Amino acid sequence: MENNYYVYQYNRQDGTPYYIGKGKGKRAWFKHRRVKPPTDPSKIIIVSKDCTEQEAYQIEEYLIAYYGRIDKGTGILRNMTDGGDAPPSWKGKKRGPWSEEHRRKNSEAKKGKKHTEERIAKKLKPVLQYTLEGIFVKEYPSVKEAKRQADGSPGITECLRGRNKKAGGYLWKYKN
Repeated sequence: MENNYYVYQYNRQDGTPYYIGKGKGKRAWFKHRRVKPPTDPSKIIIVSKDCTEQEAYQIEEYLIAYYGRIDKGTGILRNMTDGGDAPPSWKGKKRGPWSEEHRRKNSEAKKGKKHTEERIAKKLKPVLQYTLEGIFVKEYPSVKEAKRQADGSPGITECLRGRNKKAGGYLWKYKN
């Protein structure tokens, strides 16, 4: 077994811990999920080092139970779990494709959901077409419609993003 895991805690300015975690490498010094490490590196404390992964989980669980969690009303930590529940290290392990059951559930959840006209309209950005002299030519309800009516000019999107100045012999802008 590898003994390269450690347990760390993030301390507040007053010295009380606000997060307990298990890690290896530089995990304690980088943001993960919703908890940011302290800006003052001296507030990152390695509580136990040279642990196996299992030992680190046990120490993490003990410390979280000892200090308690804010969300449960039992203490001062921001941890969202009681510790010891993260999956074992994925290093060297393949994650398989979605199971048939997962695919079926995902499919069932999406069936029958249609985009309403109102929702579609909110997503569409009107596009304005101008001559190279800056004279207004036409307004289109969307980029897709502008491309369709302007003989599929592929540069319209690039023009709207500011990468090209013109497309199909015209200037293109989003309506504000």
